[in-house]
Amino acid sequence: MNHPSAKSWRDPFGSHRLGLWLADRHDRKNALMHRVAARWGWLKPMGERGKVVWIMAGPGRDSVRLAVELLRAIRARRLDIRLVLTYEREYPEFLTFLDDCDKTGWGYAPCDHPVAIARVFERFEPFGVILVGTTPRPNLQAKLAGRAHLLVGDPPTAI
Repeated sequence: MNHPSAKSWRDPFGSHRLGLWLADRHDRKNALMHRVAARWGWLKPMGERGKVVWIMAGPGRDSVRLAVELLRAIRARRLDIRLVLTYEREYPEFLTFLDDCDKTGWGYAPCDHPVAIARVFERFEPFGVILVGTTPRPNLQAKLAGRAHLLVGDPPTAI
């Protein structure tokens, strides 16, 4: 199953070079360098040790809300792992619930360019990946193929 906007040059999280350049240009002009860094995979999990579980929220409000609730539920049971939440749109009203979560990081998602995906997997070395309200774009989907610890929650319905 492919992501609906995988081929669009307007997708700032896709792999189309023009779209990524335009998104980077916009973010640089607006002093949003954290978004540029995240887009290209310069992410780092919080904490020194422990397996990393990467939770990826889709672009919708409900997706981010559900991902935050899932992350908090995991954190309540598992203090030994590091959790990372990435999202495509920021909803500060939900993210404030993560302030008291130890060894937990969150921020914008990487784009689907092969370099960004490879960089994130190198930096995270994720034990598990949880997709919430989204389907993976093609390069991420290829990287996830055959992974033992992959969970897709609340997948979007096909149009």
